[in-house]
Amino acid sequence: MTLSTFGAIIGFAAEIIDETKRICDGLVEKAKNPLLKEALQNLIKEEEKNYALMEKTRRENVTEMILEPITGFEREDYAIRLDGLNQENDEGLMDILLLLIDREKRFFQDASKKVSLPEVAGIFKKLGRKKEEALQKCKGMEV
Repeated sequence: MTLSTFGAIIGFAAEIIDETKRICDGLVEKAKNPLLKEALQNLIKEEEKNYALMEKTRRENVTEMILEPITGFEREDYAIRLDGLNQENDEGLMDILLLLIDREKRFFQDASKKVSLPEVAGIFKKLGRKKEEALQKCKGMEV
């Protein structure tokens, strides 16, 4: 399905943020490595803030939601499948964590190029950078 409006993009952003939080909520108790557990807990806290930021952005920019159509932006490009990924050991949990963070990084980087509102594009760029930093930090973690 195409993300063809500002409202659809913000709504989808909130949706994937919430999905990441819910998945991490379910994984945090399975993590044995304290660094991995901490990374999952930190991501959960970060996602709570990011979800609130998306809701605030939606409220503050509601008049721009209907102005400009957006093309070439598909929800399916950010779909993830956890089927077949091991959720029983720390290596598998790290794979899932990296997958979730990478999806959000790609989405926010792409969304920053699609949204014409400078304030919103800036928010998306900042979130994309934060996800890139988190991705690099997790990749350097020993589990």
